[in-house]
Parts: sequence; structure tokens; C-alpha cells
Amino acid sequence: STATQVAEKYTPLRKHATLFSPARVDELLHPEFLAMLQSLDAADLMGTDPAAVIKGWVTEEAAEIYSFPLLTEKACDMLCDEVEHFQTTGLPARRPNSMNNYGIILNEIGLKEALSVLQSSIAPVARALFPVEGQSLD
Repeated sequence: STATQVAEKYTPLRKHATLFSPARVDELLHPEFLAMLQSLDAADLMGTDPAAVIKGWVTEEAAEIYSFPLLTEKACDMLCDEVEHFQTTGLPARRPNSMNNYGIILNEIGLKEALSVLQSSIAPVARALFPVEGQSLD
């Protein structure tokens, strides 16, 4: 597929290899997020309601809309830098939607495997906040 070809062509041009390594995703995670995951693990071991535990770690911005630190500031900077760098390569980039002229689909530049690991890291939080919907993330 074209997406696979773009990712392959971009591989030698990558600026921040850490972003693309599934094994190194933990290095990108914010310390508060890691602590939140540990609290959820402890709650699970003690039979405590994860929904009660998670509420102490997240901010409810609006009804059922939550925020929490996920990536370190350095990881955010590296990701923005990587996207800007990709855009200088001249490789084709599919846009996420017709309203977005600058975004790119991160999976298509080779981040799919690392993002899958990141999604797995977020899964316990999603399950605690949304017990039904959080059972499967896509």
C-alpha cells in the first residue's frame, strides 16, 4: 500500500528514533501517567473500584470528557518536531480529514507499532473511566 511505502521511505529519514520504537514507549510516558497506572494495578490487586481510583488522577473537563498528562513534554516536542521534519521530506501525506491541511496520519509515517503500544498503555485508564466502551479501543 502507499502508506507502507511512505513509512518505508521515511525510515532512514527519521529524526527521533525513540518515537518509532514500541519497546521504548515507556520512556515517552509522563511520570504522573505511570503513577496512575500503578494506582490502577494496586486497585485491581486489592479489589478496589478502578473508577473511584482513577477520578483522583484525571480532570473532568466536561461531562465524560477527561484529561490527564500522557506524554512527557520532551516526547511532545519530539513528536511535533518529527511531524515538521516529515513535512520537509516531500513524501506524500494523507490528511486526517478534509478540514485539516497540516495534520498527518501518524500510522502512515511509521508510528503504527509504537502507537499500538501507547494505546495498550491507555487501555486500563479507558476501562476505568468507561467500563463498557473502554473494553476495546480502536
